[in-house]
Amino acid sequence: HQGRYDEAEPLYRQALEMRKRLLGEQHPSVASSLNNLAALYESQGRYEEAEPLYQEALEMRKRLLGEQHPRVADSLNNLAALYWNQNNFQQTLSYLEQGLAVEEQVLQQNLVGGSQADKQDYLDTFDATTDAAITLSLQHSSEEANQLALKTLLQRKGRLLGLFANILQILQQNLNPENQALLDRWISTNQQISHLAHLPSNKRPDNFDRKLEQLRSQSQDLQNQLSRRSSQYRQLTQSVEISELASQLPTNSALLEFVLYQPFDPEAPEGERFGDRRYAAYILHPDGSIQRQDLGKASEINDLVGSLYQGLSSDSYAIAEVKEVAKKVSDRILAPLRPYLQNADHWFVSPDGALNLIPFQVLLDKQGKYLVKTTPITNLTSGGDLLRLDNDSPATSPPIFVGNPYFKKAGATDVALRSATSSTISQQKWGALPGTATEVETLAPMWPQARTFLEQQATEAIVKQAEQPQILHLATHGFFQDYPNSDEAIINPLVRSGLVFAGVKKGQSGENEDGVMTALEMAGLDLQGTQMAVLSACETGRGDLSAGQGVYGLQRSLVFAGAESQLVSLWRISDQDTPELMVKYYQRLQNGEGRTQALRQAQLEMLNDPQTAHPYYWSAFIQSGDWRPLDDNY
Repeated sequence: HQGRYDEAEPLYRQALEMRKRLLGEQHPSVASSLNNLAALYESQGRYEEAEPLYQEALEMRKRLLGEQHPRVADSLNNLAALYWNQNNFQQTLSYLEQGLAVEEQVLQQNLVGGSQADKQDYLDTFDATTDAAITLSLQHSSEEANQLALKTLLQRKGRLLGLFANILQILQQNLNPENQALLDRWISTNQQISHLAHLPSNKRPDNFDRKLEQLRSQSQDLQNQLSRRSSQYRQLTQSVEISELASQLPTNSALLEFVLYQPFDPEAPEGERFGDRRYAAYILHPDGSIQRQDLGKASEINDLVGSLYQGLSSDSYAIAEVKEVAKKVSDRILAPLRPYLQNADHWFVSPDGALNLIPFQVLLDKQGKYLVKTTPITNLTSGGDLLRLDNDSPATSPPIFVGNPYFKKAGATDVALRSATSSTISQQKWGALPGTATEVETLAPMWPQARTFLEQQATEAIVKQAEQPQILHLATHGFFQDYPNSDEAIINPLVRSGLVFAGVKKGQSGENEDGVMTALEMAGLDLQGTQMAVLSACETGRGDLSAGQGVYGLQRSLVFAGAESQLVSLWRISDQDTPELMVKYYQRLQNGEGRTQALRQAQLEMLNDPQTAHPYYWSAFIQSGDWRPLDDNY
């Protein structure tokens, strides 16, 4: 690493000979020494000497460790980088494809166990090869390279979300007494974590930190057991085939798969091979064709996105100001893609990084019009979601509408916003939300069998008792606390986001309930077969951003719980104006329009009204997941 190659080489050789002598000629550690010596030669440009050593290490690892072993993947990837250095594209592609295939087998084996945090840490160790595959496809105009990069991206992006949702679905479908007990313990533990984390500091027990850590550890252990138990029934993840995915796209549509990546330079010194983060996009068409485009530095795009979000989340900015920033964002992330989207009249958008913060509907086409005017847009965590949307579990209960929770009396909170402002949720002064009562009382009669819960009945317990409702509509205060370092108790983003219900003033809305329902608790709901979950509250689409794994917040928990589609908000919404959007949306759903199209038409109606023409009013909500009309299957 210091470039003192002449001194390093004899030491590597000495280690190799010693291992052969002490361990035998055929030993995994001998293969490691061969690999190390080859890497030294590669760094010196001595490629002809490095290649046979890499090949010998590869064959030895296959023979001793098996074809599907992490060290075999390492050897294959090392050879790919070696050929990349020599501008041998076909050999690079061949070995990288083999290495990625082995890594996929390794991931399927090792993601069976462990908590979500364990899985995330393990998956992060594969970022380098994802970045390499993307870099290779961006550097070479090759359909093969594009196929490999997109397949790798689809297999890994949003993988933990799909994996854990599948785990819970498998267990819900195989609810023997052991599985039920395990699920109940996991749900109960998460409820205890959420309750404890949101206690005011003056009410926390003396052993608060120790108790919280014990519960976290217990939850992670239960996640591990859930994963392992579900794997007894069927494979937890399915491989992604581009042709199959393309067949799921409607005619004249396109998948826009955005990705944050670090460009890979095989010629750079070890430790400096990966550059600063950039955005790129892959476009998949129904015929299976793929285009790709680098979009530029992530830091620059993130700054523009942050400015746009600021302008959208308040009506204090002039519409012209917002459109000016929207144009800058559009020029950076959409203009380079437009030549590939001329025949696509429906976009399936899978954002990454900061792009999760903005509704693509407010971006502009080349004529300067909002995209909502020209293009239906459906959000996805990953394009792979399209393979998981056909749910075999129908809803088993009618729609549930919950709204206008009773908070005793209006507090100091601005009653016009469905949001929290206090850093301590349990000490928030909650304001009344009359708009949510109007909303629920207008929407529920559209479904004669719907159950409605208002005021004192709008409790956390009622929501948790819901079992596979056709629709779950929750209209109340929402919160996302964007300050992970201020209180170690709520470092988990799934504890820092949630909804508030009746009883929060007293800290109780039912047995073991405190009136605060966090995303961590929401993940334990049984929404298998639920066609639509609507969180008509502030910032329900917000959360911590994780490159490649989406947003950690309420929407993620709804997917965990099994909801086919989700409608969530990206900023603080108006209690007075939100019912108007919701009523227009549901009326169109009742008329048989698709979920994406219904939202778009409702937004267009508000956009065309001078009173609600600012994007703050009409663009806060994004529809994610299944875009098709609701089935009358209940």
